[in-house]
Amino acid sequence: MLLRKIPSFSLIEMLVVMVLSSMVVTAIYFAYLTVNTYQMSLTRKYSALEEIIALNDRLEADIRNADEVLKSDSGLQCLQTEVTIRYGIYRNYVVRQQNSVIDTFHYRVSEQAFMFQGKVQAERGAALDEVVLEGQIANQSIRYHILKRYDAASLVRFIKPDSIP
Repeated sequence: MLLRKIPSFSLIEMLVVMVLSSMVVTAIYFAYLTVNTYQMSLTRKYSALEEIIALNDRLEADIRNADEVLKSDSGLQCLQTEVTIRYGIYRNYVVRQQNSVIDTFHYRVSEQAFMFQGKVQAERGAALDEVVLEGQIANQSIRYHILKRYDAASLVRFIKPDSIP
């Protein structure tokens, strides 16, 4: 009975198998970690891009559909027949308010200019035909330059009689 051997592995063989399997598991984990980090980074970039596209779409549509675009204390107002849409432009974000609906766009505004006929408008209530916003999102510089086209009747209403030669 003592002559019969049971087939088994030596301690060294088991250690080699454990080291090899731990190397495989480590490689798989780092591959997973790399793919997961890349996916999270891409998700953040796409979410920031989606926010910028939404801001661009809303701002362009509101300015285009407005009867008048006026300078306000914190940004601009788009006056339409039925509703007034306000844009508050702050250092780290842009707020759009339409009645009780408020949208916040995370866009760092570094430069802003509101103009009418090529002249910068600083006073509250001044008519605007050009809006320029420059800022950053996801470490990329993005510039908005939106023009408002008025009809002749609106332009006659905006121009002061003493400014006509």
